Amino acid sequence: GGEESEIQIILVRLQSKEAENGSLESRLNVLEQNTVPSLRKALKEIAMEKDAAVVSREDLSAQAEEEQYRAEEDAASLRAELNSTQQQTMGSSFVPSSPDQVLEKEMPIYLAVMFKESTLRQQEQQRLAEEQTRVASLMSENQELVLKISVLSSGASASEVSESSQKVFSVEDKEVLEKQLHDMAVALERLESSRQKLLMEIDNQSYEIEKLFDMLIDSSYQESINISKQSNGRVKECLKQNVELREALDKLRTESLSAQVLQLSANNTSIQWAYAR
Repeated sequence: GGEESEIQIILVRLQSKEAENGSLESRLNVLEQNTVPSLRKALKEIAMEKDAAVVSREDLSAQAEEEQYRAEEDAASLRAELNSTQQQTMGSSFVPSSPDQVLEKEMPIYLAVMFKESTLRQQEQQRLAEEQTRVASLMSENQELVLKISVLSSGASASEVSESSQKVFSVEDKEVLEKQLHDMAVALERLESSRQKLLMEIDNQSYEIEKLFDMLIDSSYQESINISKQSNGRVKECLKQNVELREALDKLRTESLSAQVLQLSANNTSIQWAYAR
């Protein structure tokens, strides 16, 4: 009687184990058929979008550099024309020009120089905004992917799923994820470099504008002080905008870059924790 009772207990345990194994196999099948392909597809899509973003960013960068080069050439040409006009006016001994006539000739050129450099600054600011938007989009997609991995990992731990299920995420998959995070960090570094370049351009433009202003003041504009004051006001306003833009960029760099780097670090920790389990 005792042996039969023990056998019954063993049979019950065996049936329970078989039922548990059947449940685990069912969960594993669902995992392999649904979740894993979906995750692999998400990985592939993010990789494709990242590559497209990199290509687009490179194209945009090349285009912006070309536009910047043309704008600088135009500005240099306008400055040369301004210098030539001043020299001709000052060196002419046949038809003396009044200060008003000089201003009438030179002020359009001077304003054109300022417009060119202001346009260049706006183009750089637009590049910065587009760069930040791309990085934010990649960060958002990467965060969603990390969340999926975390959920999947918690539902397929070593104590519940057979050895074959542990190989669903291969080393290659993990390397792909780590490469995604690395590329995000590189994108942030490029963004920071772009910001620094923009700040340098703003400083250079401010210096050029100050030089132009000094040239105008040192010429024959002393007798037309009221018009010169108007020019001075325009220059000061432009310089003020440069200062405000530089301060805004510094604030944006501090807030955005810090938040995104912290998010990258948190995502990387989450992935490592998920695979450690």
